[in-house]
Amino acid sequence: MLYLVRLRYGGDQPIGLQYTTILTQRCADIDRFDFNTESLYGVLSSHYHLVIHSITHRISALSADESQADLLGVRPGDALLQVSCIAYLDDHEIIESSVSYYRTDKYEFTITEKP
Repeated sequence: MLYLVRLRYGGDQPIGLQYTTILTQRCADIDRFDFNTESLYGVLSSHYHLVIHSITHRISALSADESQADLLGVRPGDALLQVSCIAYLDDHEIIESSVSYYRTDKYEFTITEKP
C-alpha cells in the first residue's frame, strides 16, 4: 500500500486536505512518481493501463479540528465537507480509497445523473 497526504489548493489558498491509500498489487513501483506534479489517475492509466471504472463518493459535514483548521486556514469548529471515496477498476477491484476535508467557503460539488 502507498499512502499519500495532499494539501489541495485553489489558486494560492488551501481548499482541501486529502488522505489517500493506493492498493499497489497492480502498480508495485508507483511510489517512484511525484504526486506533487503528476495526477494519480493519470499515472494509473498511462503507466499501468489501469482505468478507473467508477468512484463511490460519500459526502458528510463535520467541524474542523485544530490540525485541519491550521492546514486549511480556517478556525477550529468551522464547517468542513468530508468526502470519502472508493475508486474501482473496470474489473470492479478497488485500487484507491481516500478521505478528503474541504472548506465549505471555497469548494462545491456538482453531481450529474443519467436517468
